[in-house]
Amino acid sequence: MKNYKRKFKIKMTIKKIFQKRFISIVLTGMFLIVSITGILMFFMIESFSMNKVHAWVGMGFVIVCAYHLIKNFTSFKSYLKYPSSSIILILILIGSIWYIKPIDNKLISPKKEMMKAIFTQPILKIGIFFKKDIDKVIVNMKSKGIDIRDSNQTLMQIAKDNNKNIKKLFFIFFEKSNDT
Repeated sequence: MKNYKRKFKIKMTIKKIFQKRFISIVLTGMFLIVSITGILMFFMIESFSMNKVHAWVGMGFVIVCAYHLIKNFTSFKSYLKYPSSSIILILILIGSIWYIKPIDNKLISPKKEMMKAIFTQPILKIGIFFKKDIDKVIVNMKSKGIDIRDSNQTLMQIAKDNNKNIKKLFFIFFEKSNDT
């Protein structure tokens, strides 16, 4: 009898978790986190950990939204009876597809090209371009256990030589050193 009550209690707890109010609160929280981190990233105020939070919470957001959509599909279908709702949904889908796959394959991503240049140019040139004291940058990187032979190495070479993630090196390169 106790085992049955325990199973029933667990089942009811799981059922409560998936109630509308709980899902709505979770979706609102995830929406806020993804929105805030997305806005910060848009204005180039970002860190490696914030990118991870944005990506992981974003994936959770997609999963919970899909569950919410499936659970409320009949209501959602009734919204599509109105032409304005259908047009808005179609525009959102077209906009999303256009953003994911550019129509013109000759278009390049300035952000990707800049990152490629930063990773493949000698750190001396990067330091000059970004007005960084390269000696301080090298001392800071060495204090983090990163071996650098000379300032003509690229971040890509340094990452390979030290068996480190290039993105982590990127953030270490651009962090402010204590004496700047």
